Amino acid sequence: MAMSFAFDGDSANTVKHEQLAIAYWVTREEVEPQNAFYQQGELANEAARVCIDAGDLTAAEQWYRKGTEQGLKEPNPKTHPKSLWDFRLAHALGRVAARRGDKAEAQRQIEKARKLLDGDPAMAAQQERYFPYLVGYVALYTNDLRRRRRN
Repeated sequence: MAMSFAFDGDSANTVKHEQLAIAYWVTREEVEPQNAFYQQGELANEAARVCIDAGDLTAAEQWYRKGTEQGLKEPNPKTHPKSLWDFRLAHALGRVAARRGDKAEAQRQIEKARKLLDGDPAMAAQQERYFPYLVGYVALYTNDLRRRRRN
């Protein structure tokens, strides 16, 4: 249902339905904590992606941060490392900054994302392919197309 609203660019109703799904996963925390916290983080990030696409950058940032916060609550043994959630947040905040026209902050987030990938080769094996997307997205939204070609 949440994605149905997303197709209409209705981020408020998308968030409302994502919150319902998150509430379900809260009920699963005791039974399957690794999966429950991961799902909560994923759903919050999904809401954030709809918000950024709809131009609601404040809500997008809020939901990206909430996604990271929930994902990091996963207890040991962790199936999703902190570096993954940190990379995803840097990637997201770089895109939000670019959409806000804050080229310097977007570049800081690109550098942070790069360091996170370089610091965790196991995580990078799965996430490296998303780095060029971040660089290109920032270049596009900050009108720095020469930067995109250099990276």
